[in-house]
Amino acid sequence: MRKIALAFLLLSPLFCDFQQDLQMELSPKTPPKKIADWMMRKQIIKNEDIQPPTNKKKIKLTIKEVVYSTLHHQWDIQIARKIVEEQKGQWQQSKGAFNPLIDLGAEKKWLLDAQQLGFKTTENGHATKLLLSLTKQIPLGTRFSFQADTERIMDPSNSFDYTNQSKLSFFIQQPLFKSLKYNEANVARKVDYLELKALRSQLYHTISFQIFETLSLYWDLVAFKQLHRINRSSYHILSLLTKNTEKLIEGGFVAKAEINKQMAELLRQKKAAINSQQLVYESYNLILFEMGKPKETFDNNPPDLELQEFPPLYTDKEKWSLEHLLQLALESREDLKAATIRLEETEWQLRFAKNQMLPTFDLQLGVNVKNNEVDERARPFFAPFENGPFQKDIVCGFRFSIPLFNDAAKGQRTKRRSQNLQAVLEKNRLLESIRTEIANSYRNQMELIDEVVLASEAVEWYKQALKDEIKRRKEGHSTFFIVIDAEENLRNTLIEKTLVQNRLAKNSQELLFLTGQLVSVGQEEMVNIHLNFNPLIKKDEK
Repeated sequence: MRKIALAFLLLSPLFCDFQQDLQMELSPKTPPKKIADWMMRKQIIKNEDIQPPTNKKKIKLTIKEVVYSTLHHQWDIQIARKIVEEQKGQWQQSKGAFNPLIDLGAEKKWLLDAQQLGFKTTENGHATKLLLSLTKQIPLGTRFSFQADTERIMDPSNSFDYTNQSKLSFFIQQPLFKSLKYNEANVARKVDYLELKALRSQLYHTISFQIFETLSLYWDLVAFKQLHRINRSSYHILSLLTKNTEKLIEGGFVAKAEINKQMAELLRQKKAAINSQQLVYESYNLILFEMGKPKETFDNNPPDLELQEFPPLYTDKEKWSLEHLLQLALESREDLKAATIRLEETEWQLRFAKNQMLPTFDLQLGVNVKNNEVDERARPFFAPFENGPFQKDIVCGFRFSIPLFNDAAKGQRTKRRSQNLQAVLEKNRLLESIRTEIANSYRNQMELIDEVVLASEAVEWYKQALKDEIKRRKEGHSTFFIVIDAEENLRNTLIEKTLVQNRLAKNSQELLFLTGQLVSVGQEEMVNIHLNFNPLIKKDEK
């Protein structure tokens, strides 16, 4: 039977001091203690390492390497960065509406068989014209324009051989109602800028989420590796004990039927070892994918990994505060910042839509300065700019327009108002989701701290219980079944401790993510990663 055989293995090291005194022949009535000593002396049971040696090179995978690779190579993070670059180009494009615009132009005309009203000639003439203009619009909708042009004409049909005409113009156009501050160009520029800020915040949130996901996979990998080690060790123990049971059957000390259950347990444990090995293999490939490390080929055998241990436990529950965690989230969550910025976007768009309901009322103020020169005075091309006097025209005017029904503006206003209300609801939903997730995670943290403490204490108690039962069995006050039960309880408790340590590590990492403390942005948009839990702990008030 498996429990008897396993007890032989557990008890044999305790009785090695008596081996050289036992020179008797075994019989079916031989006490179990002497059977174990006989098996040790005959080398039926050997002190073999339950970890089989391997020739595979160990792969060291640290948290620092995982985080660095995720930050620089993870697929979703790279996509989010490109989306930010795309929006940056869109914002730069919309800013172009306020760039100064310079126009230069030149024109040459040939006058063949020149003529004027009532006077015809068969002679040819020519005309040359130069033009320079500068326009600039500012976000308030004000448009400035400056224009200078000069034209020199040689027309044989004119009584003057040469005529030079030059003109300088400067105008200011100011909208008062519809297009003052919330004009189309200014609103587009502002909305594109706000969207750029929102996408940057969303990028930092994506970085935080992907690092959290990768770290969760890392702790799963640590747990699966430990579980595989436990299952593999158990399998090797059962495999060895099966052989030893066969020896006992051959010696007549154990009935042949005793091996049936042991063989079933051996196969079950082998299945568990294979399953946990597959979990390690899958988890390792998943974490490589999240790290952004593509693999050209896949090894069918799981890697021999060297991983970090679970993070140390902070057991002082009095230092944890739900209100402190919620306040951290309100101040630091990048997706909440993005939602706030997008709400501001819709407010700008709504204000623009409301302004479209107003009539157009634009004022214009300007001045024209012009001069003409003829004959000899017109010989230099720019003579009109050099000689006076100049004619000055002061111009002012306005333009007023209003649509009769304005359905287009009304429809746009309704649309933008609905989008604004949607943004409000989305922000409130996100805020409530954050509060709920933090409350649940906080509660889990408190429970998991207790579970880890209790599991650690249970492991120590079961270790001591196993030692005590082995000692009592040596003294003849216990049975093999009790010893085996103690060993199985210890093994199950070790598995439970591993699983709860995994949950605690992932939950602590989740709290860093939920409160926005996993990633922070420094100067020049430098991304900083924080893996310690100190920010989550409430500071003592001085």
